[in-house]
Amino acid sequence: MFFVKERKVIFMTVSEKKFLMTELSKLTPNPEEKAKAILEIFEQLYEEVKFLRGMLTLSTVQYDLPDEVWKDIKGYEGFYQVSTKGRIKSFQLDKVRIMKLCFDRGGYVHIVLSKNGKRKTHRIHILVAKAFIPNPLNLPEVNHKNGNKWDCSVENLEWSTRKQNQEHAVRLGLQKSGADSHRAKLTEEQVRDIRENCIPSDKVKGLHSFARKYDVRLSVIQNVYHYRTYKNIK
Repeated sequence: MFFVKERKVIFMTVSEKKFLMTELSKLTPNPEEKAKAILEIFEQLYEEVKFLRGMLTLSTVQYDLPDEVWKDIKGYEGFYQVSTKGRIKSFQLDKVRIMKLCFDRGGYVHIVLSKNGKRKTHRIHILVAKAFIPNPLNLPEVNHKNGNKWDCSVENLEWSTRKQNQEHAVRLGLQKSGADSHRAKLTEEQVRDIRENCIPSDKVKGLHSFARKYDVRLSVIQNVYHYRTYKNIK
């Protein structure tokens, strides 16, 4: 089994495929669908790596790109500029240069800026948004429209609330919700069981009995019953 992606061929031998299908059969009744999903994830990761390679290359190119616009970074006027392409230009030590970018633990692109002996880390997408995107509602967060937090071009960014940002991540499949989340304490069937059969004040079918039944805190059952959590399960 193989697929072709931009002149790169990814092979899987017959024995490897057989082993994969055998292992998947232990986990799911639909191993073919699971194998397809795995390959789709691999393709997505390949695209992200390819984008990352291109972005890192551009961060070292020491000339302006087509249609690239630069603005001073607020608080660092005369020292640094940010561009619509998500690049940073330094004017330190009487030398103009495009700076190399780094990544923080959250996977976001960042840069360390220095002024008067003080160094501070800034995430690139925040710098781009503050310089080029109006924020009349004073929204607190910057969202990546395509879900790729390495893509800090101005066209890919928008101001948003925390709720809008999280909902966008769920829609793109970047963040799981409800029973699909890795933090979920209950399955979809258990959530439905609680909502359909729980009688809050009943001694046998009450909230406490369901908490004991599924070995979770009482607050977990209360939140499920009142639709404060697992809202996607009807």
